[in-house]
Amino acid sequence: YLSITGFQAEPVLVFGEADEHYDRLVNRIKEDRPEYEFSSTDRYCHKLWVVPSDYVNALAAFFEHSGTKYIADGHHRLASSVRVAQEAPENPLAQGVLCMFMAEEQVGIESFERWFDISSDSFDLTDLKAQYDVLPINGPSENFQGASFQLFFEGKWHSLFSKKSKGEVLPSQELLDTILHPLLDVVDPRNDARLHYHRQTELDRSAEMLQQGYALGFRLPPVSVKLLKEIAVNKGSMPPKSTYIEPKLRSGLLLHLFK
Repeated sequence: YLSITGFQAEPVLVFGEADEHYDRLVNRIKEDRPEYEFSSTDRYCHKLWVVPSDYVNALAAFFEHSGTKYIADGHHRLASSVRVAQEAPENPLAQGVLCMFMAEEQVGIESFERWFDISSDSFDLTDLKAQYDVLPINGPSENFQGASFQLFFEGKWHSLFSKKSKGEVLPSQELLDTILHPLLDVVDPRNDARLHYHRQTELDRSAEMLQQGYALGFRLPPVSVKLLKEIAVNKGSMPPKSTYIEPKLRSGLLLHLFK
């Protein structure tokens, strides 16, 4: 796709540590009127500033000397851009990638719910009690209060508290290792037809999912920036749909042309 079109239309989101100098630069740039300002149909206001030429070198120096940057969103886009760069080493424009930088405290990390069609599987809450304390709750909540997961089964919500002492773990990996794989024989969570993913919000969508045939649901606590960085430093990997990252710039708002 990139090779044919000759442009990148969605930035890779990267984050890292910012400092007071960076904040002052950005705030100074934002004192001027944005070059573009519009509201989209989802009621988000978008503002885009052009960096004045006398600030470019200062920002470039910050990015060069401010430490490690981490990819938050757009791993596949980056991999595709790298392949394009390798295929066209003579093209200097193809050696770059469209990126958006955020200070790490500004990155929003949410989760994906997992809904499971158990019509052809055997599942019971007693299967969980060797590893989890299962406590009933009135409904889903953004506050997990130390629970590993929130589970919907047989029309009711429950909190699952691990019986094992542990540090911070990746919720999606724990769910796969302790429930989805051993109890429901999920080997490939990306392509298993019984699994359905939804961006997690404060809404209770259990009635909707039941109508669609998904009688078992899991809500996961969000992953911390600290854990994401640890996984990256250790060259680890995550199961699919481990995080939902914001902000997401509208596709096509910025273009990087390399043809």
